Amino acid sequence: MNIFCTAISVLAASKISLFAVADNLSTSRSDTGFKEGKISYSSSKDIKQSQKWRIWAANDACADDDYFDDDYGDRCDVWDVNELGLYSTFDCTGPRLNSGTPIDSGHHHAEEYWPKSAFDDNINTKWGGRKSTNGSGHFWIGMDFGSLKEVKCVTFRQDSNMVTEVMVQAWESDSNAWQNVKSSKIKTACDRREIMIPIQIGTEEYQGSKQSKEWRIWARDEYFFDDDYDSGCSSRVWDVEELEFYTSFECTGPRLNGGTPIASGNHPAEEYWPKSAFDGNTKTRWGGRRGNDGYLWVGMKFDSLEEVNCVLFRQDYNIVKKVRVQAWDSGLITWQNVMGRDNIKKDDEDIVIANTRPECEGLDKNECNTMNETCTYSKKKKEKGRKCKSKIKYEHDCKQYTSSSACTTANNTGLCSWYFLRNICYHKCNGLERKDCKKMTFKSKKRMCMFKRSANPCYGCHPMYKCK
Repeated sequence: MNIFCTAISVLAASKISLFAVADNLSTSRSDTGFKEGKISYSSSKDIKQSQKWRIWAANDACADDDYFDDDYGDRCDVWDVNELGLYSTFDCTGPRLNSGTPIDSGHHHAEEYWPKSAFDDNINTKWGGRKSTNGSGHFWIGMDFGSLKEVKCVTFRQDSNMVTEVMVQAWESDSNAWQNVKSSKIKTACDRREIMIPIQIGTEEYQGSKQSKEWRIWARDEYFFDDDYDSGCSSRVWDVEELEFYTSFECTGPRLNGGTPIASGNHPAEEYWPKSAFDGNTKTRWGGRRGNDGYLWVGMKFDSLEEVNCVLFRQDYNIVKKVRVQAWDSGLITWQNVMGRDNIKKDDEDIVIANTRPECEGLDKNECNTMNETCTYSKKKKEKGRKCKSKIKYEHDCKQYTSSSACTTANNTGLCSWYFLRNICYHKCNGLERKDCKKMTFKSKKRMCMFKRSANPCYGCHPMYKCK
């Protein structure tokens, strides 16, 4: 008995490494009534599915000396976690895996600090974590799903009492032990900043074209350029000057504006409200602030179902390098990723995110007819020669674009130019003499323009398509 107590005293007086120590002490039930079982701190295991998942922190991983335990001096006394997200997606987006029972090492006695507060989608509440009363007394919080779940990505936010290193662990029933899955060192502990830990690496999946009444552009902490944020722990802000939604795949034609602007939050001054991102004026802006879920987003709630295939926006000062376009799925009651962009540069002005236009080639007659806006089924007499082909052929009506940003986007096809002196968008064929008209070609050497006499409705030089 004396030898056992002496061993415990030695452990209590020394810092316990996150990876080096194996806890073989007998265990009992924690404050939550959940049996912890023994912990294995050996090398990480590739566990795909488990009934129970958690994040774990050693009791010597405090981010600030002020939060050390008064009795031991080198151990954390508490750990505050605002939110914990367990995801089945590679990039921690989409609905969280919340259909389970929150479990933890221990917590403050007040109900507002129980583990359920880390799963309520509100960064203003928190789990007031306490060390486990069994074993060597570390911290952990997680979820018991009751059945096997595959967790591919984990996020969490911590408050004033923070740690600098965590381990994602999964329960292995065969060994009756928690197994290390992925570790993460936190460079700078910032209040309520999201920390993302990818468990598996894979390609992000988008929903593609769909209809919804609510659309938005969305960003998380790690999507931002702000270099000072890592050291300054400043409050997260996003400035968006203009946001445009289009049904077309090239961000051309009329904008979808028939709705109510919505946002995660904003600067209190009315000039920074979300409506400023939809006023057609790049000198105004939405001064974005985080919502209760900790993310930043701005969008539109339309009066009816709308299909968005292209989004154009312009940002200022507080900018992102990644963005996701999301639609509200009323059936699943969650936001779904429809498209995204990861390669935004600091000097990009008009940022375009677009779905890939469906290909006409290879579609049968019925499939082709359902895409009658972009595809047409040939009417050759012989069935063998019939096929689905694209209708698109240089048919941009450049005059429909009322902003330089939309005109510039159309110019990616090589067809339109913005005339700054008159503030109009014009087709490159317009106004050319006959000889110059015939010389106007794309980089591929294909003709862009054709010339007709005034008897034709498209008199003079005009684009290569039939005049309506």
